[in-house]
Amino acid sequence: MKKNLIVLLCAVSLLAGCFFGSTLNFTEADAEGKENVVINGGFENGVYGVYNPNSLPADWMVMRSDQSLSEVNWMDTGAAEGSRCIKIKGEKNTVSLISESFPIEPFTAYYNKLQMRASRDTDDRIECFFIVFDENGKKLEQDIHDVTIDNQWQKVEFSSAVYNNYARFARIIITINSTSDRLIWVDDVCSYQVFRFNE
Repeated sequence: MKKNLIVLLCAVSLLAGCFFGSTLNFTEADAEGKENVVINGGFENGVYGVYNPNSLPADWMVMRSDQSLSEVNWMDTGAAEGSRCIKIKGEKNTVSLISESFPIEPFTAYYNKLQMRASRDTDDRIECFFIVFDENGKKLEQDIHDVTIDNQWQKVEFSSAVYNNYARFARIIITINSTSDRLIWVDDVCSYQVFRFNE
């Protein structure tokens, strides 16, 4: 009896992994009518509502590798959506653009999207993270999506599942591991709750 139960549990786990692993591929249509939970994902708003090209937009921060010379600029021209975007000039180092944390719920799935382009075709390693935290800020889970971009605005899409019962917040992080001085633009960062696993 115990052996049969173990076999059954293993089979269920395997099937569940196959099901969710193969179907967790949401699209923009699944997010229609839902709220973008990323705060200021379009980079439109400044601190106190003021646009200042010498600062970052509200609710975003930047982390650079040691001795980084990367330039990160908040632009009011050249946006994919709206009127503002972020422009990053790499200098053979790593720079991360980090969203403010936003509330999420356990046992849900999220459709994430953003838009990116480069000044010319690039083989820079670009990664988009969906990182989940508990109420105390401890990291619980993360999804990583590798990105390849060219010199045209393109939509980057990936889906993330939140399985941990203690999950309360998440952040979107865009990390650029630069090998050159190419310019990279980022805009329209979004995350939508599109599915509940327990429904």
